[in-house]
Amino acid sequence: MNIHISLVSSFRFFCMVWLCCYLSACAASRHHDQIHTLSTTPTSSSSLTIYTLENAVDHVSIRYGVYTPSLQSLPQEKFVYDKVLLFVLGKGEWVEKYLSVYKVLTDHLNYPVVIVDHPGQGGSGGERGHIDSYDDYTAATVAVINDHFPRASYSVIAHSMGGLIALYGTMKQHLRPQKLILSSPLLALRKKPVHPFVARPLSKSLSWLGFDTLRTPVSSESSYSFEENRLTTDRDKFLASKDLPYTIPSPSMGWVNATFNASDFIHSSAHLKELSTDTLVFLAEHEVVVSASAIPAWVEKAQQHSDASIELMFFEDAKHELFNEKDATTNKALQAVFAFLGN
Repeated sequence: MNIHISLVSSFRFFCMVWLCCYLSACAASRHHDQIHTLSTTPTSSSSLTIYTLENAVDHVSIRYGVYTPSLQSLPQEKFVYDKVLLFVLGKGEWVEKYLSVYKVLTDHLNYPVVIVDHPGQGGSGGERGHIDSYDDYTAATVAVINDHFPRASYSVIAHSMGGLIALYGTMKQHLRPQKLILSSPLLALRKKPVHPFVARPLSKSLSWLGFDTLRTPVSSESSYSFEENRLTTDRDKFLASKDLPYTIPSPSMGWVNATFNASDFIHSSAHLKELSTDTLVFLAEHEVVVSASAIPAWVEKAQQHSDASIELMFFEDAKHELFNEKDATTNKALQAVFAFLGN
């Protein structure tokens, strides 16, 4: 018994040493680690209707939006659409962020766009910036689709973390999209500010020991100036996106651990053999938010193991948020979407 206690104590001490190393490695970026809490009043739009699905996942309520084509309105009862487009947001984003993009999509496709605030962000419930598993993310999205669009087929556009959510959910057969479009997808965490060699065992150990809600000292993208921002080359769009309606805290150790687990799953050769959904992947030239090298590596591996069509499209002179970039870049992305969807 004493030996067991000694081993546990030693392991806890070892993990705390790892934590100190992690915090030291991130110290240089701590001056950016600010939590911005502004107005919590959501943006209004005549074509966007906001809903809340109570107790959607583990007693957590999920906020979502439905953007309808111009001159259309949602039926008051069960939705009768037989086709929708699911727009899966990135980390820290919220339903109203891409209103101008939803308008172009719906007007061209002539069917609604459905956008879900993930658990722990936007107007949904759950602990801010924390998740135990990406299964919780996919479960929330599936709950919305099943409850309000039970007969609808759908394709998916997914950005950043949303790309990992959509791909993971599809490969686990929780989501069943007709086609997948992954824009700047988070397919692996970057090697900075902390190398995965350190971050992986640290997040796993701390999560196992019950410190999964411990916050990482990682900068919020909204805290950067335009000159140093990593999201877009469009100044006006960047400044507009800084007007955050919801708090964006640093991710938790549990989120980091869950991201490693989901990334491992989607890179597995055995699981890639089961991917049957045609997929288009966007990569920006100046990608530094997610691992840029992981994107073409995944595409190449998926092409080898999956029978589905897997395509990679490169965007020059662009940063991470292709749907919040200069008009020429965003229009290029939208035209690619329409061509891929066959519209």
